[in-house]
Amino acid sequence: MSQVLKEEVKKRIYYAAIEEFYAHNYYLVKMKDIAERAGVPTGLIYSYYENKKDLFKTIVEPVFQEIKKFLDSKGNAKIKGFDGVIREEELDFMVELYHKRKQLFILIDKSEGTEFEDAKEELILLLEKHIRENLTGRVKKVDDRHLGFFYHILAGAFLERIFEVFRHYENYREAKKMIKLISQQHFYGIQYFIK
Repeated sequence: MSQVLKEEVKKRIYYAAIEEFYAHNYYLVKMKDIAERAGVPTGLIYSYYENKKDLFKTIVEPVFQEIKKFLDSKGNAKIKGFDGVIREEELDFMVELYHKRKQLFILIDKSEGTEFEDAKEELILLLEKHIRENLTGRVKKVDDRHLGFFYHILAGAFLERIFEVFRHYENYREAKKMIKLISQQHFYGIQYFIK
C-alpha cells in the first residue's frame, strides 16, 4: 500500500512539474510552485528528484531521446515521402508525439539555460542529415553551393510546421489529419526540386 502511495505522489509531482514548465520557462519555475500544484510539501519533492534540473531532465529527456532514436534509425533508408507520399510509419510516429506535446514544447520552447537548450537545433540537424541522404544527387534548381542551407531550411520548416499543429490542435483526430496534410504538402513540394 505504501509503495502505491509513493508512486501516486511521484506522478503528481511529475505532472505538476509538466504544467509549471509548460507555463513558464525553466528559470521561472520554483520548486514550491510545483509542490503547491501537486499538493505536497516542497521538501517531499527532493525524496523523488535530486533538484529542479533532475526533474526537468526526467520530463524532457525521454521525448528527446525518442525523436533522436527515430531519426537515427532511418539511417540511409529512403523515405517514401520524398517521392510524394509519407509512409504510415513516419505519420504514426509524428502522431504519437502528439500525446507528449507538452513535454515536447518544454524541450523546444522552455529549456533555455539547461543542457537541452540546443535540442531543437539538434533535431533539425538530424532531420537535415536524413533529408540530405535522401536527396543527394537528386536535387535540381538549387545551386550546389546552397544545397546545405537548402536542406537545413527544409528540415527546420518541416519540424516547425509539425510543432505548430501540436501547439494549436487540442483534438487528436484533427491534429492527425493536419499532420498528414502538412506532411503530404511538404513532400509534394520537395518533388519540384527532384530530378
